[in-house]
Amino acid sequence: MPTYNKMPRHQWLVEEAIESYYRNAAELKVPAELIVCNDSPSQVLTLADPRADVRIFNLDKRFASLGAKLNWMTTQAAGTHLCRWDDDDINLPWGLRLRYETMQREQLVYLCFSRFFATNGSKTSVGFGSFSQCMYLKTAAESIGGYGDSSFGEDQDIERKFRNKFGNKVCRRTPKPDTDTYFMYRWGTEGSDHLSGFGRSGNGWNRIGQRSVQAGTYVLKPHWREDYVERCCVAMESHRAGSKEKT
Repeated sequence: MPTYNKMPRHQWLVEEAIESYYRNAAELKVPAELIVCNDSPSQVLTLADPRADVRIFNLDKRFASLGAKLNWMTTQAAGTHLCRWDDDDINLPWGLRLRYETMQREQLVYLCFSRFFATNGSKTSVGFGSFSQCMYLKTAAESIGGYGDSSFGEDQDIERKFRNKFGNKVCRRTPKPDTDTYFMYRWGTEGSDHLSGFGRSGNGWNRIGQRSVQAGTYVLKPHWREDYVERCCVAMESHRAGSKEKT
């Protein structure tokens, strides 16, 4: 989970992302860990109740790009499978298990489901996208040189690298809506920064890096502010009803 300058205004987003990991880890049959890389100079993040499976790295210098940051995080990971875990989105509790079991069963090196829930403020709907929280083998990522030195479209770029080398062992699919939809993408959340909002030529990484950082030690208390499983169930029912009306 890469994070930068979310404190204090968006501390709750980081806490919800960590709570999402807790709920996912509880459903896994294999050990897992969450690596949090905070390269916000003078901001220190710590858990109110530390856990051995959550490692927070507080660095005093920002990386030159998101790709470089993700590659460094790869070197810190102890596991065989890596999963992107953005600091302002919600993973429903079965997401990690679904991805891991699918990769094992189909002997994949890379997996990405292309259906997710999209939220903008209080509105939640079923959306589609390509790179929401992909999972891949650590050894495979290392064999292709990891992410490129970029901060926009890095997820698309690494999928192309995987596909060029591993062919049909790379999988992107639309999951079954009732059982496989696991990810809630948030957009426009109270001014939270989105690199994707700047576009490939918008130099978002540097522009976000120019903003002031409020120094301090911030104690994280992971929790969800609402029942996101229920919220997504309501969105799915609304989606089904709309689909029936169209047919």
